[in-house]
Amino acid sequence: MTWRYPCFETCEYVARQLWIRAKAEKSAKGHIVRQATEILGKQMGGGVQSLARAISLLRIVSAMNSTGLRLSELVAASGLPKPTTARLMSELLAAGLVMRNGQRRFQLGPLTHELGVTSQMNFRLQELCRPSLTALSEATGETTYLKVRSGAEVFCLDLATASRKRKAQISWRGSRAALGTGACGLALLSFMSEADRSDVLFQNAARSPTDVETYIGTLRRQVERTRRTGYALSLDDVFSGMSAIGIPILDRAGWPIAALSVSMPTSELNSVSRDRALAALQDQERRLRHTLSQSGVVAHDPLTH
Repeated sequence: MTWRYPCFETCEYVARQLWIRAKAEKSAKGHIVRQATEILGKQMGGGVQSLARAISLLRIVSAMNSTGLRLSELVAASGLPKPTTARLMSELLAAGLVMRNGQRRFQLGPLTHELGVTSQMNFRLQELCRPSLTALSEATGETTYLKVRSGAEVFCLDLATASRKRKAQISWRGSRAALGTGACGLALLSFMSEADRSDVLFQNAARSPTDVETYIGTLRRQVERTRRTGYALSLDDVFSGMSAIGIPILDRAGWPIAALSVSMPTSELNSVSRDRALAALQDQERRLRHTLSQSGVVAHDPLTH
């Protein structure tokens, strides 16, 4: 089984199952019923629903933009009916938001590039963090990542590879995954507010190949460990044979702006390499926290990024 991106139908299914089970057991905590009800309440019709679905499809294409996706793969990933997917992709194609390559696979289109170029001047986070990301890579000899939250996903904003070593990459610029996946994703999820974290977990439960209770329970245990130790540990979670250590970059209020991670082969991860990587991460996080604070960057205001 594979991950599916949440659309209205899959989120509604999860919400209804949770609501029915909670009512049947008569012992579920109130917040579970409330969250399920809120998800159901977000099911909208007409143009708003079409827009939300189109945005969801754009996110899917973005996640696999390097190779592109066939229509059948978009249907499988989104959970939307094939006629609906075909209609929305045709509209996105006409608008220039997607295009088709030589293999007839959908990729992001020229308009997305134009929008990105135009909006780049508004966002400074990558530029502000680049020196620390490079220094971290050189200090550890490993590939390092800078990732941010994007809705219920974690987005790779930048990466750096040490000049003296060439390591396998487990992510690339622009890659996406469910928030909680990998060291950066787990670090971000762990230091969000409980309300935001619960919303994200319920949204991503619709994408999980495991059942809802197992998925949420596993991630909550990982969050507890991460908050207790101060760092996130990912062991073979994204790619077999590769592991990573990550920590959040917090603003003055204690909310995560972004996360840094160091990846390395699992065979090379031991207490010594872990402590060395963690010390380097903490050093650069302190520097970045000061830099971002001086620049007025705060977690809940994207315009400051």
